[in-house]
Amino acid sequence: MVPTPFPENDTLFVEAFTHSPIGLALVDRAGNWLRVNPRICELFGYSSDELLASSFQEITYPDDLTEDEALVKLVLERKIPRFTMSKRYIRSDGSLLRAQLDVSPVWGPTGEFWFFISQIQDIGARLDAAEALKMARDDAELTLRALSDGVIRLDRHQNIEFINPAAENILGWSCITVTGKQLDGLLTLKLAEEGTFIGNLAGMGTDWQRYAALTQTRGWIPVELSRIEMKNAGGQSVIMLRDLSLIDALTDQLRRLETQDPLTELPNRHSLDRIVRSHFGQLGVQEQIYILYVDIDQFKLVNDHFGHRAGDELLAQAAGFILGSSFVSDVCRLGGDEFAIVACALSKADIVNSAEQFRQEIGDHRFVWNDMSFMISVSIGISEILQPEELDQALAQADAACNLAKAEGRDRVHFYDPGEVSIARYVSDIGWVREIERAYEEHRLFLFGQKIMNMRDDSCHAIEVLVRLDDGSGTLVGPGSFIPGLERFGAIERLDKWVVENAVNHFIRHFEKNGNVLLFVNVSGMSVGSGSFRIWLTRFIDRQPLIWGRLVLEITETRAIEHLEAARTLATALRARRVHIAIDDFGSGFANLVTLRGLNAGYVKVDGVLAQQAFSDPVARTIVETICRVAPDLGVKVIVEQIERDDQLRSLQELGIDLFQGYRLHLPEPFDTIDVHLPLAVTS
Repeated sequence: MVPTPFPENDTLFVEAFTHSPIGLALVDRAGNWLRVNPRICELFGYSSDELLASSFQEITYPDDLTEDEALVKLVLERKIPRFTMSKRYIRSDGSLLRAQLDVSPVWGPTGEFWFFISQIQDIGARLDAAEALKMARDDAELTLRALSDGVIRLDRHQNIEFINPAAENILGWSCITVTGKQLDGLLTLKLAEEGTFIGNLAGMGTDWQRYAALTQTRGWIPVELSRIEMKNAGGQSVIMLRDLSLIDALTDQLRRLETQDPLTELPNRHSLDRIVRSHFGQLGVQEQIYILYVDIDQFKLVNDHFGHRAGDELLAQAAGFILGSSFVSDVCRLGGDEFAIVACALSKADIVNSAEQFRQEIGDHRFVWNDMSFMISVSIGISEILQPEELDQALAQADAACNLAKAEGRDRVHFYDPGEVSIARYVSDIGWVREIERAYEEHRLFLFGQKIMNMRDDSCHAIEVLVRLDDGSGTLVGPGSFIPGLERFGAIERLDKWVVENAVNHFIRHFEKNGNVLLFVNVSGMSVGSGSFRIWLTRFIDRQPLIWGRLVLEITETRAIEHLEAARTLATALRARRVHIAIDDFGSGFANLVTLRGLNAGYVKVDGVLAQQAFSDPVARTIVETICRVAPDLGVKVIVEQIERDDQLRSLQELGIDLFQGYRLHLPEPFDTIDVHLPLAVTS
């Protein structure tokens, strides 16, 4: 029995005690349960009788009991009126109840202790939510600290609550010293374009806006800012801050690189159009504008014998000499050892005389590097620019004239004459470049293929892809007509990418199930030497795993030698993707199998002319025999191309060659119509 008057007859009180959503209990001085409501029984998992036969100490988690009993003692000694604590109870199933305990004593009229009223609430969900919130805040704090963008958190009064390390670095502030201070009093901004100071930062929008910010250590710097209003956060907001100093510096550097040659610090090809238009705007009476294409004759010799540093120094000194010449108005470096001079003159004779004088002056000058001196000469091609829009045409004409000057013996000046045969060929190349550009848009490029046959078993070993151009009238034009022009004007890389991508896609679609058949694709030497092409090719192959182990890139022997280091770099990148290299026209140049071993060459294709000569010429036959004898030791397979007669085929088979290609075996046909299973009689 409860040793106090308990209002058993007070129906309202009993109902409230019984149906309270909070656990209620009366506990005596020793901790025994005197009376419990149903909610406590639900919380602990015990029946009323089980609880009334026990004490709170028996179901209190041991680690929390000492604190609980100490607080009870203080209440009984009247040192504190009541207490609240978080504690854990052990439920009947052994699980823990995390609860908030509120304990108040009830004293009798004469001051004697009657009992404790204990209120017990389950706060497990609340604690979990609080812990989750704390973890989220901790994660957010870590994220804010890790952000490269600056973060400034403000309260509703625009006082700084927090700044992350990035904001500290950008503005030169310390989070400790600025916390609690007004942002407007610390951050000075002005509009980047107008230079107008920003007085009220509270009006800043959510879109990123460019400003100049005054920092503690670096003065004014370019920044981007954005303001975010935090929902349900009592008017808090966040300022996002981004330092644009490095981005602006890189942008300026890229802009300079777009218009300036880094080695000579001269304007580059991209600046030539602007320079020419400027000259037309200042053109004097009866003056004409000419472009001079200047090529240093001895550059390759210096570069090859004394190294790239010597070559670079020669280019830098030559650029300075050209720029200092009296008749030169403007000069650009086009690339390599080639420069373009823009000059004004009254007539063709005047510009030719000025160019001849310049040629003699540079020939008399000595260029010095590392206690060594060089005498160089230049070949110069000249063309008149009639309109600014005709710059490309005039530059190509001057290039053609320069090439003719070199062909005539170098160290001379040549004025463009459209009537010359060599000039006409050069201009024709320009036309082919434009025709191919149109063909991309009009879908007039087509893939053909020619089988490479294994004559040991009359099977198709591989298909070499060939590109054809529809000239618009239905006539197909072979690559020999347009490839030289594309290479001359630097447009070959796009065609190589087009051929590789389309050939691989067609091959996978039509020959995926013919697992023993390989795909041979020709690649220009200029593309082999291009870092951008190498990156594009490896990424493309990575996306086409079905072609791994089945793709072979063909590079001519001459181009492989010219771009040997670049070819080795490309071969290394392709080796991991099981793509091999085939050396085309082997025997036409000065390479040898050992030199080309580092190219991961899986094949050599014997030069067609050499193969035809081997039928009747003992020297040519000895060369082919040597190739066939050495190649297997290096893991290289030999292919002979341009097979056109049966007797030629039989003669070369006697040398142990199995792989052949030519019109006698298969006439090129549209790639999609090739049947690799047709017997040789039908194929030929």
